[in-house]
Amino acid sequence: MKTSSLSVAAVAAVLVASGCAGSRQVQTTNMLWPSEPSAPEIRFEGAIYGSADVGRSFWQKFEGFLFGRSPEEGLGKPYGLCVDGDIWYVADSGRDRVMVFNWKSKRVWTFRDMDSRHRLLEPVNVQVGPDGMLYVADTELGRVVRFHVDGTFDRIIGSHDDLESPVGMAWDARGRMLVVDSKRHQVVVFASDGTHVTSFGERGEQPGQFYYPLGIAVADDGTIYVVDALHFTVQLFDSDFTYIGDFGHDESAAALKPRPRAVAIDRHGRVYVTDAMRHTVLVFDSAGTLLYRFGNLGSGDGEFKLPAGVHITEDGMVLVVDSMNRRILRFQLVRG
Repeated sequence: MKTSSLSVAAVAAVLVASGCAGSRQVQTTNMLWPSEPSAPEIRFEGAIYGSADVGRSFWQKFEGFLFGRSPEEGLGKPYGLCVDGDIWYVADSGRDRVMVFNWKSKRVWTFRDMDSRHRLLEPVNVQVGPDGMLYVADTELGRVVRFHVDGTFDRIIGSHDDLESPVGMAWDARGRMLVVDSKRHQVVVFASDGTHVTSFGERGEQPGQFYYPLGIAVADDGTIYVVDALHFTVQLFDSDFTYIGDFGHDESAAALKPRPRAVAIDRHGRVYVTDAMRHTVLVFDSAGTLLYRFGNLGSGDGEFKLPAGVHITEDGMVLVVDSMNRRILRFQLVRG
């Protein structure tokens, strides 16, 4: 027993010396946007491909040393994501699952099962609702599926009459869930208890009508931003779902042609739109004036291949899903 204790202590000492108890590593670079002479607004900080990028806690490394390391988990074809404190949730449509990154515990895990016979088929978005539950939009199921934060299935939101192809999700100040139904060219509204309330929009060419909408976000003032993908615009609605304007449809440098996907809003009210065809993120002010863009086509630092979801935290961390490179790129706002 004495020899065994000394051996365990020796192993622990080696692991500590090698830095196993270190905290989350952040790659700080000099990649800044916009370019000079403009003042920098955002900085590239790193890429996350899977569990290997999260690191492991002391005891996870100790266990791995004794019993062998668990297989690494990597992203397949990520699309949407959200952040709740130290936890990232990523909808991985390529592997039919939600991947969870817990930066505090250094744990990465996945979930997909609803019950013994049913599971997620094509999750494209995941959000944490005001009730602390996880909501997953699955385009193949044609439903929004609610889970507990531990991945345990709770219930299905909506029926075939309500939804066909849910993608973007957001909540307004009244706690109503707004779900973009791309194939039905509308936004469907549910009460906080999951009851269908109403919908707005339809297929068409007029203001307030859509052609395959995808993303949605709600600003602090209640303005609703909807990415109208094949009209190449972002349309704006008030809290009563009345159309109030749009931007991005003209032929100027601000034009969103040809493939906007997702939208997010930072604490200053600036609007971030991923452009999948030009492999960049466009940043607008709240009135729709283009301020700058960041990223271009490629697989290197700060580059994208079909960017999709975007999420911005209160402390200015900007996460962009880089779908075809199978990773999440992390940026940090550096201004105010």
